[in-house]
Amino acid sequence: MSLEGRIERVSIISKHPSYSAAWGEYKERQYPIFNGKEYIGKDCVVRFSIKEYRGCQWGNIIAEDLTIPTGLAPEEFILVGLWVPERDGFISQLTIHDINRLYDPGEIPWFIYCEKENSPNFGRWIVYSHENHKREATEEEPLLLRRLRKQELPDPTRASRMILCESKHQLKQIEALMKEDGITPIRMEPLRK
Repeated sequence: MSLEGRIERVSIISKHPSYSAAWGEYKERQYPIFNGKEYIGKDCVVRFSIKEYRGCQWGNIIAEDLTIPTGLAPEEFILVGLWVPERDGFISQLTIHDINRLYDPGEIPWFIYCEKENSPNFGRWIVYSHENHKREATEEEPLLLRRLRKQELPDPTRASRMILCESKHQLKQIEALMKEDGITPIRMEPLRK
């Protein structure tokens, strides 16, 4: 079985020579796990990379919550999370670099960002590596989100799919819609620092 892009439960076992990485064990094999050194001695939910990095498969810490489903192929899940401006920083143009300081989703060329309903900039953003594109909210918000998921998210066999929201209410709506569409929402946890 290929681990490319999969979500699996991994035991984080020891330091890796790389700055913040650790060795993780999955099915009696060891893999380097980015941002894993703070999780040594724990089991974590890990998303494996699509491509090999430095000649081997790497993983990214997604969460410590072991109730999250694992054993999922990339087309079976979508990463979701909260971006709370009051906690995570008020940023006029959120970037992938900003997200990687809080979460570790792996390869993401772009993602969907949903601003709070009461925000002066309320709407949907698609955040790319180099620029932002705004999408206006509509009265048929669930249809908009479903369209974004089905037609506009990256190919899951080439990159992580991710949606971030500013409110728990929005996050719950998105999780419910993904489940309706047969996609398992995987709620990311902020990285330990």
